[in-house]
Amino acid sequence: MLSYFSAYVMLIVAAWISYATVMQIHRTAESGKIFSASFSGWVPVRVATALIMMSPISTFGGFSTGQDLVLLAAKSAIGMARNLQNITIRAVGPDALPLAQPMAPATREIIFGVMASELCRAIINNASNNHNLIPEP
Repeated sequence: MLSYFSAYVMLIVAAWISYATVMQIHRTAESGKIFSASFSGWVPVRVATALIMMSPISTFGGFSTGQDLVLLAAKSAIGMARNLQNITIRAVGPDALPLAQPMAPATREIIFGVMASELCRAIINNASNNHNLIPEP
């Protein structure tokens, strides 16, 4: 079915190119100039490239040449992304070794300091008979 769709699109484009060619011949006949101001020298190159990219090829399963090139680029990009994902999983996952032994410096002193601060806050609040004088952090 895709080959029929590609062929129909090719027919529509061929009709449009035929119309544009007839209009360019008409403009040339009216003005006497081979290339008018609206005609670029790159038009034949672009039209030829478009026709090559749009031609349906049966060996590609109905895809046109341009569609097959996009499909090939997408498959390559997906393969590269999967490869990078596997490398990252191996580097960060269960096979990975830590760079250094994690250690929290002076945790004992930090915890004792927090406990002393909370005890001091509780004593001041009880001594003032106002439990909201120094609010909880």
